[in-house]
Amino acid sequence: MPMPLDLFGEAKVEVKEPVQVSRWNTKVGVLPSFSLPVLKTCPGKTEFCSRLCYGLNGRFTKQSMREIYQSNLEASKQADFAERIVREILKTKAEVFRLHVVGDFYSVEYVERWLEIADRLPDVKFFGSTRSWRVPGLRDSITAFRDLPNVYLRAGIDFSHTDKPACSWGVWSIEG
Repeated sequence: MPMPLDLFGEAKVEVKEPVQVSRWNTKVGVLPSFSLPVLKTCPGKTEFCSRLCYGLNGRFTKQSMREIYQSNLEASKQADFAERIVREILKTKAEVFRLHVVGDFYSVEYVERWLEIADRLPDVKFFGSTRSWRVPGLRDSITAFRDLPNVYLRAGIDFSHTDKPACSWGVWSIEG
């Protein structure tokens, strides 16, 4: 009997651990966040950010952190992801939630799950940056997510970009 497939056409993986929502951030203090594996989930990355991403250094390189991010990626592919992450965010009682300290929007289905999450939590402000605005197949869904009233999403760029985001995008820029 063939193994059942998930929404992404991949073999279903039973994810037993809860989604790993970080409860703090060293730069901004107690602020919950959700991250994914660095580079692997960054379809809009440039050569510059592939070499100098801060996710390739410090605490992000610890095996335990890499395992959490990989577990989060697997969880994000499951049909019940939105329900699970909503439950985890509600546990934090947070008014603000950071998306992707490391990692990025990697598929339309994943973005649509965050659209559902933000819609179900209108009193939570979601913020982050993305380089996935550069990916034609993701641009429309990411723009729809960004345009929700409780989402603050900026286009991440660096000096090596030859393409620029539309004027409607706020920008976070890294100079080389």
